[in-house]
Amino acid sequence: MATLSPETIADLMSKFTSIMDKTLEDKLKEITKNLATKSDVGALTQKVDALQIENNTLRGEVVALKSELLSRDNRVDFIDSMIRRDNLIFNGLIHDGRNELLTVIKAFIQETLGISRQITIKDVICLGGRRAGAPLLVKFCMPGDITEILQKTNRLKGTNFGINRDYPESVRVARRNLFAIKKELQRLGCTHKVLVRSQYLIVDDKFFSWSNKDGIVYKDGDGLQLFNSLVGVNIGRFVQEQLKRNSTHPGSAAPHHQGVPSMSSTES
Repeated sequence: MATLSPETIADLMSKFTSIMDKTLEDKLKEITKNLATKSDVGALTQKVDALQIENNTLRGEVVALKSELLSRDNRVDFIDSMIRRDNLIFNGLIHDGRNELLTVIKAFIQETLGISRQITIKDVICLGGRRAGAPLLVKFCMPGDITEILQKTNRLKGTNFGINRDYPESVRVARRNLFAIKKELQRLGCTHKVLVRSQYLIVDDKFFSWSNKDGIVYKDGDGLQLFNSLVGVNIGRFVQEQLKRNSTHPGSAAPHHQGVPSMSSTES
């Protein structure tokens, strides 16, 4: 078998190298043909910057809208509360849902609450579709009458009767959660004085409220740590359970509290 001369080998290597270089060049062209140029990168950067500015603007608008909606909801709740302030809801009274409801209420006020003087009532409405024994919404003419009735609710302890203010839905939801927290504190053996008044949980003259997003709130911020330090009990897990329960059943109504005034100078 003939042996290739050095010149032939060199020539073959030269040709092979040329082929490899050409193949590599073609591959590089194929790979880089879709790569962005410097000008393309500059244009893309400008677009990204513009989108970032637009995104920041939209975020600011969303925050402003949320604040506006919250302010509007607070105004609506305030107006709703003012409309309802002359109302009380009576639970546990015996009636047929249709007849002599005014007589039933007047008799209850005089005989059970022990208020002998005449109290003027504007209207009595049966809640729950005129169902027998359903709660009765009573509209009074004088705020002083409501105060006197609430002060007499200590007579209802140990009975199936209950009297509550006619709170807006948002306040009822808050009160349901606050009363649940108070009950949990009692279960844990906490002896610290805790009051529920309107939509507030009061501890050492500090007013805590409830948020279905954040749980216990103090001055528009997270109030759980401060609350725990005041009562000497950690209820963080219970609050999380309440938040989870609310998200599962957001429309749950607050239970009425038998024999316990809802506001005024006494604890509710």
